[in-house]
Amino acid sequence: MIKHLVVFIKLRKIEDSERVFDKFIKLQIWYTYFCIDTEYYLFGFSKKNHDINFLFDSIKLIKLLHSRERKIRSLRDFFLYILEFIENDKCEIFDTNLEPLFWIQVKQVLKQNRKETLKKFLFNDSRQLLQT
Repeated sequence: MIKHLVVFIKLRKIEDSERVFDKFIKLQIWYTYFCIDTEYYLFGFSKKNHDINFLFDSIKLIKLLHSRERKIRSLRDFFLYILEFIENDKCEIFDTNLEPLFWIQVKQVLKQNRKETLKKFLFNDSRQLLQT
């Protein structure tokens, strides 16, 4: 099972996104908030398993996107699933604290199919949270 925080949700447009994402930065949660057509999504991950109940007070949740036909049980599965959305030509990223080339790099790391390489890439202590 997943030991780290990984959240992927479909939600209504976040009205007070600055407050939500400031809290993410304080908790050292990396995130990408994006839209495809008129549907909004939020993906976040962290090395630590934080309590993110504060998030549900600030957003209007439509659906938790943690499964397709089967449960997603690994970090690799989560990132492969997110990439299906991010690589959509209609995807527009509204806010993120990830490096500009993060999604390209994570795709290359996933191709190596090595759990420890992915963890090292994602949770590298030198990874800086970008201030948005």
